Amino acid sequence: MQLVSGRLEGSATIPSLRFLRHRLSGLGLSGGGGPLTLTVAIDHGRLAEGTQLKLRGAPVVLESDRLALRGPLHLAARVVGEGRTPRGTLKLEVTPVTLALRSEPEATVSGPAVVVQVTTRDLDLADPFHDWGVTLDAERLKAPLAPWLRTIPKTLVVDSGEVTVDTHLSFAAPSEQGKGHIHAVSDQVHGRLAGRRVSASVEAVLAIDRFSVPERTLELAGSELSFRAGSAPSLDHSVGGWWLKAELDRGSLDLTASPVLEATAHVHARDARPLLDFLAELGSLPHALTQALTLPNLEGRAQAHLEEGKLGLSPIRVTSGDTEVVATTSMGEALDATMMVHSGPLSLGLGIAHNNLSVNVLNGDNLLRTALLAAGRSPREFPMRAPADR
Repeated sequence: MQLVSGRLEGSATIPSLRFLRHRLSGLGLSGGGGPLTLTVAIDHGRLAEGTQLKLRGAPVVLESDRLALRGPLHLAARVVGEGRTPRGTLKLEVTPVTLALRSEPEATVSGPAVVVQVTTRDLDLADPFHDWGVTLDAERLKAPLAPWLRTIPKTLVVDSGEVTVDTHLSFAAPSEQGKGHIHAVSDQVHGRLAGRRVSASVEAVLAIDRFSVPERTLELAGSELSFRAGSAPSLDHSVGGWWLKAELDRGSLDLTASPVLEATAHVHARDARPLLDFLAELGSLPHALTQALTLPNLEGRAQAHLEEGKLGLSPIRVTSGDTEVVATTSMGEALDATMMVHSGPLSLGLGIAHNNLSVNVLNGDNLLRTALLAAGRSPREFPMRAPADR
C-alpha cells in the first residue's frame, strides 16, 4: 500500500444507513440517509490532507434493548496536517436529539445536539485506526424527573420537575478507558420528603474518574450532590429551607448485569428534622429522643449499596455536638432501619421493621450489633464513643 498515491472525488445519495448495522453489535439502526460528498487523498498508502466526507442525513433511529435515540444526523470527516503525522477527525452530530427509555415512553431526554468526535493519527490504509480517541459532548439536555426516578426507593417520591444536563465524556482506544463528567441542575423539583410536600433545587455532578470497557465499571470518586428545600409559606416549617450536601469519597458503578452502585459518602446537612418528621409518622417518639435527634449542623459518613431499586446504607455514622448516631438502613418498598443514639447520658436504640417503629431504651447497643452482623459488618469496625470521650 505504500506505493499507492492519488486523489478520488465523488458524490451520491444514500437511502439509509442500515448497511452499517452489522458493525453495531446489539444495536438497531434505521434512517439517516441523505446527500453524500467524498474526497479521498492518499499519500504513499496513508490518508492525507484534503481527505473529507460530508453527509447531511435524514432523521436516524438508533436503538438498544433499553434506549432509543432519534434525530437528524450530520456527519463530517477530514484529514488535516502534512507529513507523516496528519490527524484525522470524524464528527457525528445529531441535532436536535431525543433519547427515550423504551420501557417508559415518558422518560425522555431532549436537547439541541449530541456531538461525537473521533480523532486518530493512525491513517495507514494497510492497518488503520488502532490508536484513536473519542469525545462526547451534549449541552442543555432537558429531561422530566418523575418518569426517570420511578425506579428509586419508594420512600422518596418525586412528583414533577425538569432537569438540565451537560455532559462531557472522553475515551481512549488503546487503554479501553475513559473519563468525564455529567452536570445536572434542577431549580424546581416538586415531591415529598419524609412525608412532607416540598419544592427544592437540586444540583448533582457525576464525576467519572475512570470508565473501563472490559470491566464495565465506572469509578465515581468526587461526585457531588446538593439539595436545598424552598422556604415558601406552604411548606412545613421543618422542611422549608432545609439543605444537604454530599460528596463521594469512593464510588463504583458495576454495569455487568443489573447495575450495582457501591459508594462511601461524606454528608453535611442543616439538621435531621425531616428524619424526625418521618419517624413521627411511623410511631410515637419519646421527647428525649426527639431532642437528641434534632442534630443541628450534622456531619457524617455513610456506605451505600444500590441495586434493583433498593438502597442500603450500612453503616451510617453521624455526629452533631456531643451526639453521635450509628445506623443501618434498607429502603425499597418499605423502610427497615436500626439506629443507636448516644447523647450525653442518654443511650438508646431505635428500630424500624417494614415502616413499624420501636424504641429500645435499655438494650440499644445489642440492637445495633445484631443489625450490623445481619448486614455482614462487624460491630468492632464502628465502636460508639464512650461517655468519657464526650
